[in-house]
Amino acid sequence: MTTAAAHDAPYNADLRENRLFIASVVERIEGWLDRYAALRTIDLLRSQEAGGVCGPVYEVGLYHGKYFAVLLRSAVITGDRAVGIDSFDYVPREQFDREFMEQARLGDLGRIGSVDLRIMEGPSRSWTDTEVMAALGAPARFISIDGSHEHDDVLWDLQVAERLLSEAGIIAADDYLNPACLGVNEAINRFLIATPDVVPFANVANKLFLARPNRAEQYRDELERCILGDGDEPRSEFYRQQITTGGRRNVEPILFGRRVMSIPL
Repeated sequence: MTTAAAHDAPYNADLRENRLFIASVVERIEGWLDRYAALRTIDLLRSQEAGGVCGPVYEVGLYHGKYFAVLLRSAVITGDRAVGIDSFDYVPREQFDREFMEQARLGDLGRIGSVDLRIMEGPSRSWTDTEVMAALGAPARFISIDGSHEHDDVLWDLQVAERLLSEAGIIAADDYLNPACLGVNEAINRFLIATPDVVPFANVANKLFLARPNRAEQYRDELERCILGDGDEPRSEFYRQQITTGGRRNVEPILFGRRVMSIPL
């Protein structure tokens, strides 16, 4: 095995494992989640795991728990807590509890480590920062915002997320640049204008990833390493071609003064 191949082997093994997890667990759960966004989210979570970044994971807006399953798996690996909030307007709480336990394979996760799962019921705006922090137990290392898509609610969720986020944390804001979710786009833009303590570093298949300014470039570079090492996904190949033919301007547009890796749907 060549030196380059030996270097890539651990990541390729991880990639196969990640694809298997998505196929056997995530894709069995009802809801919408782009497969490529799921893969790249796992890359970011794995970067945290490998870098010793600890802390709970947190999602606003569970629906059936498709994206939450991705976050929960990482929390079990690091021995952290997973907290979710949902109003359960679309999926009754009893149905969520019953189906998520089976579909997310909590029994299998329990063989990896302790499953510390907390579900909070009600609109996210009905919970104070103090109450959410009490449920988390510590600042969150990964937060997903995918609840109400109304402007005021999204802006509220993002503002709370910034206050709950650890220094090495990541926020994933769903449905950015989705023309069907204009309130989401307006809220995220207003938030970024008013909040210098988090900045965008990647937009992958409708998910805008944010981090503290001193961590953003590190996460962007790590995500690019994973994309360049992914020889199977067509969008990864497209990314490589864009760099080759047009340089970084083709893959890193500037958003609010920051170069943001961009891989559209």
